[in-house]
Amino acid sequence: MLNLSPNSVLPPSDVPFLSNEKIISIHFAKIAVRLLMGMSIFFFLMLFVPWTQNIQSPGKVTTLYPSQRPQNIQSTIAGRIDKWYVREGDYVKKGDTIAFLTEIKNEYFDPALIDRTREQINAKASSVGSYQQKIKAIDRQINALQQNRILKLEQFKNKIEQTRLKMVGDSMFFAASKVNFEVAQAQFARQQNLYDQGLKSLTELETRKLKLQETQAKLIEAESKYLSAQNEYINAKISFNNIENEFGDKLAKSASDKYAALSD
Repeated sequence: MLNLSPNSVLPPSDVPFLSNEKIISIHFAKIAVRLLMGMSIFFFLMLFVPWTQNIQSPGKVTTLYPSQRPQNIQSTIAGRIDKWYVREGDYVKKGDTIAFLTEIKNEYFDPALIDRTREQINAKASSVGSYQQKIKAIDRQINALQQNRILKLEQFKNKIEQTRLKMVGDSMFFAASKVNFEVAQAQFARQQNLYDQGLKSLTELETRKLKLQETQAKLIEAESKYLSAQNEYINAKISFNNIENEFGDKLAKSASDKYAALSD
């Protein structure tokens, strides 16, 4: 009972020590709880740790498909890309269809566009023929104006020469009339002197006076003709210049009409 002797009077017993096991299980349970709490705290703190790393770098962002980004195509007729048959990185060869273009103007959707265009071309061709006829008519008009200009100028040249000769003749007649008047004045003065001396009669004096008046009238007439001839000569030269300017304006207008027809 007191276990004073090494020899036990009791038979051996295999009864386990349950208290020891209970102590060990409680110890491991505390460790597991602490470990679980520590892992929970660790994972909770990991939620606040930034997992994405941000860096800055220059570059360009584009899409893989060309239909998803804007494309510029130089074209005479405006349109739009309706469908792409290739994508980035595809190999193409000559003759392959890359894209399908469609019109954006309403007039190009006209089913009778070809017929209308053909009609416009035919109308333009006929208008070209009419313009050619107009140009030929203008050329004939220009030739006629040039011929008339030459004839008119030649006619007025002859008229200028005629008026010049008439002016020369009238000037000579005026000069002769002036001399005759001076002679008549001298004769009348001598006749007056002789009459004063009683050597000539009054009838002879009056006859000489009448002769003086006739020569004076002829002088005035000759002077008037000479001045009139001068005016005719000046007017002929003015008419010559006017004719030249008039035909010049007509020819310039015809040439302008011709160039306008050519430009149309």
